[in-house]
Amino acid sequence: MKTIVWLFLLLLTFSMSAFTQENDEVCKGSFRQVVFGESIGTTGLSVVDIDNDGIDEMILSAGDETFEDGRYWYILEYVAAEQTFKQTWVSPYYTDRIMMMSVLDIDDNGVYEVVLGLQNGRAEIYSTADMSLVSSFAVDHTNTGYYNEGVVTVLNADADNDGETELVFLSTDSTYFYSGYPPVLEHVIPIGGQDIVCGNVDNEPSLELCYSKGEVVRLRNGVYTVLWDFYGNQNYGYSRIGLADQDGDGNDEIFACGNNTIQVWDVETQSEKYSMAADIDPLAFYLADTDDDGIKELYYGEADWGNVYCRLTTTGEVLWSRNYGHGGLNCLATGNVDNEPAKEIIWAVAHGSTGEDYLYTFDLGTQQQEWQSESVNGPFEKIQVFDVDNDGIEELITLAPGTSNYYNESQVSFWDPYTHEQEWKSPGNMFYYSTVIFDFAIFDTDNDGVSEIVLPTSKNYKAALYVLDPVTHQIQNEYFYDNPERFTDIAIADPDNDGKMEYILGAPTTVMVVDVETAVVEWSLPEYHYFDQYHCQLMVENIDQDPAGEIILFSDSLKIIDGVTHAVVTVGDNIASFDLYDLDNDGYKEIIFGTTNGEIGVVDSPGTTISWLPVQMEKRIGGLRVDDLTGNSEPELIFVSSGRVWFSTLEGHIEYTARVSRDEYYEHWHVNECIEISDFDHNGEKEVFVGGSFQVTELGTHCYQCVDFIATTEMQQSTCEPGSDGRIVVTATGGLPPYTYAWNTGSTGSEINGLEPGTYHVVSTDHVGCVERNEVILPPPVFDAHLEESYITGCTAEHAARLSPEIVEGLLPVTYQWNNGQTGAVLETTDPGTYSVTITDSRNCAETLTTEVTQETVPFTSQVKQITCHDSPARITLTPQGQAPLTYLWSNGATGATAEFSVPGNYTVTITGPLGCSQVSSYEIEPYEPISVSYTVVPDNPFTPPADGSIDVSVSGGFPPYTMSLSDNYGLHVDSTSGLKPGTYQVYLSDSKWCVVRTSIDLPLGDNRNFATVYPVPAIDWLTIDLGINYHPDFPADFVLWNMRGKEIISGPIAGAITRLNLTTLPEAIYMLRVRLNGSKQEFKVEKVH
Repeated sequence: MKTIVWLFLLLLTFSMSAFTQENDEVCKGSFRQVVFGESIGTTGLSVVDIDNDGIDEMILSAGDETFEDGRYWYILEYVAAEQTFKQTWVSPYYTDRIMMMSVLDIDDNGVYEVVLGLQNGRAEIYSTADMSLVSSFAVDHTNTGYYNEGVVTVLNADADNDGETELVFLSTDSTYFYSGYPPVLEHVIPIGGQDIVCGNVDNEPSLELCYSKGEVVRLRNGVYTVLWDFYGNQNYGYSRIGLADQDGDGNDEIFACGNNTIQVWDVETQSEKYSMAADIDPLAFYLADTDDDGIKELYYGEADWGNVYCRLTTTGEVLWSRNYGHGGLNCLATGNVDNEPAKEIIWAVAHGSTGEDYLYTFDLGTQQQEWQSESVNGPFEKIQVFDVDNDGIEELITLAPGTSNYYNESQVSFWDPYTHEQEWKSPGNMFYYSTVIFDFAIFDTDNDGVSEIVLPTSKNYKAALYVLDPVTHQIQNEYFYDNPERFTDIAIADPDNDGKMEYILGAPTTVMVVDVETAVVEWSLPEYHYFDQYHCQLMVENIDQDPAGEIILFSDSLKIIDGVTHAVVTVGDNIASFDLYDLDNDGYKEIIFGTTNGEIGVVDSPGTTISWLPVQMEKRIGGLRVDDLTGNSEPELIFVSSGRVWFSTLEGHIEYTARVSRDEYYEHWHVNECIEISDFDHNGEKEVFVGGSFQVTELGTHCYQCVDFIATTEMQQSTCEPGSDGRIVVTATGGLPPYTYAWNTGSTGSEINGLEPGTYHVVSTDHVGCVERNEVILPPPVFDAHLEESYITGCTAEHAARLSPEIVEGLLPVTYQWNNGQTGAVLETTDPGTYSVTITDSRNCAETLTTEVTQETVPFTSQVKQITCHDSPARITLTPQGQAPLTYLWSNGATGATAEFSVPGNYTVTITGPLGCSQVSSYEIEPYEPISVSYTVVPDNPFTPPADGSIDVSVSGGFPPYTMSLSDNYGLHVDSTSGLKPGTYQVYLSDSKWCVVRTSIDLPLGDNRNFATVYPVPAIDWLTIDLGINYHPDFPADFVLWNMRGKEIISGPIAGAITRLNLTTLPEAIYMLRVRLNGSKQEFKVEKVH
C-alpha cells in the first residue's frame, strides 16, 4: 500500500451529540495530524485565493486507503517562513465517497463556496468565509456502481441561456440545473457522463454544453437540443473534456480525451481539427492560459506512467514534459501558491500504483520542481506523551506501522504538543528490511538518565528488538532471536518481582520474557495460538493480590499469565481492546475490556466471572481506556467505535465526536485504535490523544466535560380533582455547578408548581454550557389499575393464591385496603372466593377492583370410546396436563389411566394429583344394539338365461349408515344382489363405527320338471304346447306325440313359446305327448275327442 503524508490542523471543530443529551458547546480539537491521503486530488483539486490575501490556496480531496479517494478534503496554505505548505482546515470524514469537488463563487459576492458531489447522489456546499456547511440536498439517486455513482461534475454558468448563472450537476445519466442561492432545481435533462464543460462552440450566441461522451447540447427556454455527437454514439465512458479557441475564430473548440486519444473538434464545421495519442483514463486534464499570451495551454498526465505533458492548443506541439516514474497522475491545476512572480502547476502522483502519493509544485517560469510533500505513514497504532529527549518538555510520540507490504514502512515521529510542529521523523531506511512495527515501550534501558524507545519487530525472519536513542535519533542497540520469527507487542516491567526489569514480548505464537540489562531470554511460553497474524495488546500488573505480577493480553480471549508460575488463565471471547483500573478501590485493578460485538465487560481477578456494563455499541470497541477525566472521582470509559471517539460513564451516559478512524477493516488488518490520556501542559485538564486509520487527534475538555452531567425529573399532583395542582422538580448532577434551568413555561427555577395536566420541557445547563433536555408528561387526574383472577395451585398452605394489583395510571405512592382486612400490595390466600381491594394514590384517586380465587383442579384430558361392536368393549383414557404423577380409582375397581367396560351404564373415577388435590369425574357408557341381518332368496330359473337369482338383505342395529360387500364361491366380488347364479354367497356388512358382520347365503337353482303346460285336454281339433317364459331361442326344444301302442304320430321342433298341434285327422283315443326343453323333458296324457 502507499505511504502517506501528515499535515496539521491547529484548530478543528467536531460536531458533538449524545445518547441522552445534546451539547450546544462543540468539541474543539487543539491538534490533529491527518494523513495527506491516497489518490490525492483524484476527485478534486482547486487552486483559488479563498481568503483574498493575494496567494492561492490548494483545496484537495483524498482517501485513506490504497486506490480509495474522496473520504475527506482539506485546504493547504503556503507558510513562507518554513517554505512549506500546511493544512488550515480539514473536513469531516465521509462514509459516502466524495465523487467531485469544485471551488466556485456561486452567488458572485466575492466569497468562494466549496461544492461537493457525493456517491449517494447528494451535494454539499461550504462557505469559505467560515468553513460552515450552508446547504445539503439530494441531486441524484438513480446511479449505481462504484466509480459511476452519484454526482461527478459541477459547473457554475448560464447553462440555460436565461441571463443568470446556474449550478449544473452531472451524474452518469442525467444533468441537473439549479438556480438561486440556496439552490433550487430548475431543469433536468436525461444526458449524463463523466465530465462536462459550458461555452460558446459555434457562431450562434448561446452557450452550449459539451459532454465527455460526445453530445453537444443547447438548452434554451427550458428545451434542450442535441446539436451534434462528435463521438457518434461510441461512448468512450471514462474520459475528460475541455474548451479552448484553437483556431482563433472566436469560438471554442472541444478538446476531448478518451480511448487513448486526445481529439480536437470544431462544432461549427462538425469535423475533427487534429488528434494525438494519449494514455488511457486521463484523470489529470487541464486547459489554462498559464503564460498570459491569450492562448490556452493543454496540460495532462498519464494515469499509469507518471508522465506530465504541456502542449500548445493551437498545434498540439509538446512544449515540455516530465516523468515521475512511480504511478500515474491524479490531478492537475495551476495558480500562484507561493507569492512568487511565476505561476506554479500543481499535480499529485501515484494513481494506479501501490507506491506513495506525492503532491508537487512546479515553477512554470524556471520549469523546476519547487516542492514535494513528505511521506508519513498511517494508520496510527501507538501514541504516547513522554519527555523522550529529557529537555523538560514532553513530546508526542506516534508510531505508524505502515500499510500493505511488511517492509521498511514503519515510522516513528516526535511532535511538539504545544506548537504542533514535527520535531523528527524516522527516515525511510531506519528499519530497513524490518516488518511492520505495531508497538513500542519507553524506558531508560542503560541507566543514563535518558529513556530509550524500544521497538519490537523482525528482520530477516528473526524476531528483533530495536533500541532507539531519542536524542541522537540513532539505533542504539539491536537484538535478534531465532524463535519466534517476529515480535508484535511489548511491555517493560518486573512481572516476577525479582527486582530486575524485563521486556515482555508478544509474538504470534508465544510470549517471551527477556532481561532488559542482558537482553537474554529468561523464559517463554510453549508455542500456542496467541494472535492470528498481527498484534494485539499487552500489559503487566499485579491484579490478583499475590506477590507476582500478571501479564495480560488478548487474542480473541483475554489471557492472564502468572509472572512466576507462567500459568495461563483464559477469560471471555471476541475481545477487541482492554484497560486496567481499580474500579472498586480495593487497591487492585480490574480488567475492563471491549468486544467486537460492541459490549464492555469487567473481570475482577482472581476469578473469571464477567460483569457487563450498560454500554452497547453497534460495532467493535477499540482503544478502550478508563480514566477519571472529569475529576469527580468516578472513572469514565473512553473508546473508539464506528470510527468515532466515545466518552461514557459507567452507567452508560455517553457523548461522542466526529469520525477519527475508519469503522471497518483496514486493508489486511483492522485498525487497533489507540488512546493516550495526558495532562502534558500541567493545567489540571487532561487531553485525550486518539490514533486511528488516518489521523491523530487531540481532544480537550470540551469533548468530555459534559459526559457526567445528568438531569432527572420528578412530578407530583396533590389531589385527584381536576385543577392546577401539579408539581415538577428537576435535579442536575455532575458537570460544573452552578446550574440554570429554562422551562417552556418561562420559569427558571429547579421546580414549577400549580401545573395543569400536559407536556412540559426543561433545559438544564451547567456553568460551562453542558445541556440536558427533559420532557415530562403530567397526566390527567385519573387512576387505573388491573387485578387478574387467581387460583390456589395446591391443596396445602404453601400453594396459596397470590393477588397483586397492577397500577396502570396514577401517582405513586398508593395504599391498599382488601375486603378481608389486609393492607398490603400483595394478598396471599388458600381460601377460594371473591376478593376486592380499594387502591388509593397520593392524590386520593381511588379504584376498587374485584376478582375470583378458585381452587385449582387436577388438570387432565379424557378420551371416551363407546361400545361399537358385540366384541369391542368401551374404553376411557385419561391424560394428565401439567401435574404428574396422577393416581386413579374407577368405580369398577380399575386403577390405571385407561379402563374398559363391556356393559353399558354410568361409571366414575377419582383422580388425585401430586399436591393432594382430588377430582371425581363421571362417564356414561351408552347402550348398544348389535347388528342384525335378515335376507330373502329368489332361486335362479334354469330356463331363463342369464342367471336371475337374487338376495334381498335387511339390516338393523349397530350405527347406520351401513356398507355391504358380496362375494361368490370363489371369493370374487359381486357387484349386485340380483342376476345371481346358484351358489353360496358371502355377505360382509359394516356400520359407521366399522363394526363388521359376516353371513353365508345359499342361492338354489329353480324347479326344472314342470316347464310346459298343454291345453285343452281333452282336445278336439288343436292342442297347444305353452312354454311361457321358459322358452329361449338358445335352448333346444322339440315334441313327440305317440299312441298307446308306442307308434309315433307327430314330432317336430318347438320354435316359440306357443306351439299348436293339429289333431283334426286323428281318431278319438288316448295319446302320449313328450316335450323336451334344454335337456329336460316333461310327458303329458292327451285325450282326443270329437
